[in-house]
Amino acid sequence: MTIDSSARLAEMFEKPEVKAQADHAVELIAGLAAGDTAKVASLYSGHVDIDDPYDGRGVGDSGLEIVRSWQPARLAEVGEIRLEHYTQADGLGAAELAVDLTKPDGSRVTSKMVVVSELDEKAGRLLRSRLYYRRAWIDGRQHVRLSIKENTIGEITFSNPVIQRYQNALHSGDLAEMAAVFSPDAYLDGHGQSRVLYDKVGMGLYEGRDDVLYCFKQMFDIEGHGDEQAQDHVSVGEIIDRRNVFHDGTTTIMEFCILRPNDPNAPEQSGVAAYELGDDGLLGAARIYDEGW
Repeated sequence: MTIDSSARLAEMFEKPEVKAQADHAVELIAGLAAGDTAKVASLYSGHVDIDDPYDGRGVGDSGLEIVRSWQPARLAEVGEIRLEHYTQADGLGAAELAVDLTKPDGSRVTSKMVVVSELDEKAGRLLRSRLYYRRAWIDGRQHVRLSIKENTIGEITFSNPVIQRYQNALHSGDLAEMAAVFSPDAYLDGHGQSRVLYDKVGMGLYEGRDDVLYCFKQMFDIEGHGDEQAQDHVSVGEIIDRRNVFHDGTTTIMEFCILRPNDPNAPEQSGVAAYELGDDGLLGAARIYDEGW
């Protein structure tokens, strides 16, 4: 499915205060890449507050230290930073970015990053930012991202019934219900390095409903359900612990932590997902940013 994100951004950015917050997310990554502590500090109402996959959470002086030594900029040369999608609601913003990197060996990759920020809407600045990106694209190693976001809003419910049906199908492993909630030309992008989940390098790109179902069939075969015990080191069991959700009318952003109680190698994986509705009211896009493998 072709979703015209440029048209959506143009419509959203008719509100200058929304565009300013989206720009702050781009400026945050640019400031991290340059090690520019003054620039990054100017984006926040109070202390710099950043949670990064490599360095964890830093507030105040420790947040500035993350700026000075941001690992992606140490491991690669950061090039162009492009805003691909932006969602803002309920005092929260999620900027989905494409960041071009050149590694020391000359190879180039585009790292997809998300900045989820708690916003000071009155001051037009940031309060706290959580960064999500797949470190394997940068350093070639699979990583575990432990829990970074506590659930502060209790039971997570979804205002859009299609998104709720999708979450229910994800929980039950119901492929038929999955087929009912995705548009025929939908896509799922897990930003991983293979379309074969048994390769254990993350979910890649799947285009069209049948292709999306191919991905989920693999997932259900591998993961099973959270109350299952590991069998032949294949079914480890999985529970999706939803930590935060906000919705702007078209896109739902969900921060989550995957819990695998029977997997000693990756007992947790934090991530964020963006679910975008198509013109037919069904799921047109599911974009997942985590380090699951």
